[in-house]
Amino acid sequence: MSNELSIIDDRGRVFFGVLNCPLGRDVDVFFKDFSFFHEAFSLLGCSYAFILHDEDKNDDGSLKTKHIHFVLEFPNRRRCSSCLKEVIQVLNVPDVCVSLRVSKSLSGCLNYMLHQGFEEKFQYSLESIESSNLTWVYENINMSDVAFTKYFLEVVTWSNGDYLSLVSQLGLKYAKKYKDIIYMVYRKKGWL
Repeated sequence: MSNELSIIDDRGRVFFGVLNCPLGRDVDVFFKDFSFFHEAFSLLGCSYAFILHDEDKNDDGSLKTKHIHFVLEFPNRRRCSSCLKEVIQVLNVPDVCVSLRVSKSLSGCLNYMLHQGFEEKFQYSLESIESSNLTWVYENINMSDVAFTKYFLEVVTWSNGDYLSLVSQLGLKYAKKYKDIIYMVYRKKGWL
């Protein structure tokens, strides 16, 4: 499939893509070192998140080949074709390995990375997402109440009474919104 077919809209700030392993490369080795993908995506000058999909299944129940879904958010609009060329360059892969499209919904991309709203698909955990800025991910994802509550309690407990750490992980927006619950947990844990 040509990448020209993968380009639906021409300009945008948010792009959603898929990265497949180049032919002849060992899939497990290619997708093992996430630091490579962090370094490559950071060269693009945007916020990014990616996730390895290694539990997706074909219609016949067999596992699909491992692949990475990624989302990029730039401060300004840009052409999808230019962005695609940059992604291929920084990842140093053949163009057939990457598909990219403009997205109108950052939260939709992030939710799809977890398969939220696609109950028939494998449900990936929030902790599986790799990002340049996890606060950006958490502020833009539409987590279910159950998923958010679990994440929230983990972060509050993880902070071990260090409110600045909590705010940096959770984001100021959520720290303010849930200050009463944070206070209650901190008090119960004896951190106040």
